[in-house]
Amino acid sequence: MSAPLSHQHPHKDKDAPHLKPPHRFRCAVFPAAGAPLELVDVEYRPPAKGTVTIKVDACFLSQNDAIGALGLRAGHDHFPVSPGQCVVGRVVEAGSGARE
Repeated sequence: MSAPLSHQHPHKDKDAPHLKPPHRFRCAVFPAAGAPLELVDVEYRPPAKGTVTIKVDACFLSQNDAIGALGLRAGHDHFPVSPGQCVVGRVVEAGSGARE
């Protein structure tokens, strides 16, 4: 079991200054159905209530991501879309009410 989010929060972790939330970040997106994956600059938004922000180190792209990138997933026809259902990373900020 991992430590509670409050124990992982970088502002309380003096050894992790590189994990502070950025002002802007790069994000991989499919800009339109069938378009190739692009890296875009995105304005940082603090996490909403009950959610967290994760600094992603690795991301697994699945068959569902490929189907979604083609615009073939029912109810998921909005673009741009950022793929990746499974990620590895560290929590850099927690919204109010977020917990383990």
